Amino acid sequence: MIYRIFTIMLLISNFTFAQKTMTYEQCINYAKKHNLNFNKSKIDITKKKLDYTNELINFLPDVNIRSQYEINKGKSVDPETNDITTNEYFRNNYSINSSVYIFNGFLNHNRLSFQKYLLKAEKSNIQKLENDLSFSVIEVYGELLLNIGLEKIHKEQYEISAKELLKKEQMYKFGKAAKTDIYESRARLASDKYQKIYYSGLAELSKLKLKQIMHYPIDSVIHIQDINIGNQSNIDTVNMYEKAMQNLPEIKTINNRLEAAKRKVRIETASLMPSLSAFYNVNTGYYETTRDKTGKTIAFSDQFSDNKNTSYGLSLRIPITGILGSRNRLKRAKFEYHQEKMNFENRKREIEYELLEAKQTLISSNQEYISMKDYSQTQELAFQAAQKKIDNGMISMMDYYESKNKFAKAKSDELRTMIQLFLKQVTVRYYLTGKVL
Repeated sequence: MIYRIFTIMLLISNFTFAQKTMTYEQCINYAKKHNLNFNKSKIDITKKKLDYTNELINFLPDVNIRSQYEINKGKSVDPETNDITTNEYFRNNYSINSSVYIFNGFLNHNRLSFQKYLLKAEKSNIQKLENDLSFSVIEVYGELLLNIGLEKIHKEQYEISAKELLKKEQMYKFGKAAKTDIYESRARLASDKYQKIYYSGLAELSKLKLKQIMHYPIDSVIHIQDINIGNQSNIDTVNMYEKAMQNLPEIKTINNRLEAAKRKVRIETASLMPSLSAFYNVNTGYYETTRDKTGKTIAFSDQFSDNKNTSYGLSLRIPITGILGSRNRLKRAKFEYHQEKMNFENRKREIEYELLEAKQTLISSNQEYISMKDYSQTQELAFQAAQKKIDNGMISMMDYYESKNKFAKAKSDELRTMIQLFLKQVTVRYYLTGKVL
């Protein structure tokens, strides 16, 4: 009994999940969490962090411990007497070597700075990819809303045409309508049925596209909520260009790559400079041929301390033949820097035009929506009047269906301009804040 109750509750919970209605914000957050292509790109940040950590490690002194065990057979040099011997013997060598750069043209500092800006560029690029994913979700979300709305509008038109056909058939029985009126009503009904089926199919395709972007379970049902058109006066477009330059992830990415290219020039410049390093080495060993006066091999612990020697000093490296390749790499780095600089200036100019276009289209879309909303209300009143007139025989069937079609088109255009205005509002807010949500 308990098992049956648990099974029923599980089925109910699954059904509830399947019937969940989602806002566009929830769809975006779901896509960010489950879209594999987007989450795969986050691995690049981890890789850049490792590159940055490696450059930090390069600031540490280079310390190595070396141990060697060697067996000599045949003719060789006795390490104790330096005489030629044919006896078999073994020896151990141990050493600790350390070195640190005193000056290398600030190569390590510039490499660290280079990786730091690449890491920043990758982080801002992930933000850009996140916004691109959000825009993709919103566009398909708006497309789905449009197709659902158009399906609903044509379903209403189909129901109106069905009632009108039934009414004409009743009137024909009493001799108050012509046979041609019935034919006309059936033709309109068939047309509305086709439109209803057509937009129903488009709505299903849009749902499939939305699931694909979100990586939503393909066998689960998804329902979406209507959007809320905010007040355009709440969108402050003053100093829009300055805000975009400050907040857009794309600009941050290009700027960070430009700074990284500048550090690359400094890295290649440092490779032309002499480098000065300090070193300190400790060596010792154990030799089977080292014996005392009695001919017995001296103990390991005694040899370990007796054979110890240290060396330290400075090492100067001056590039000679390798300088030709370094100069070519420096030239290439300078070209890459100027290329990044031109890309940055070009993108800034493109964004300036994009902002003007986005601002103007927002104003135009708002005006179109307000105008179409008023027009739709007018057409609704006109159609209501036409319904009364057709019942009283005051207008022809052609005039009635023309009024009906105008009303349907006005409602469709109102819906289309509303979704268009919503997308323009999202775009402008993105330019102002650098975020879709």
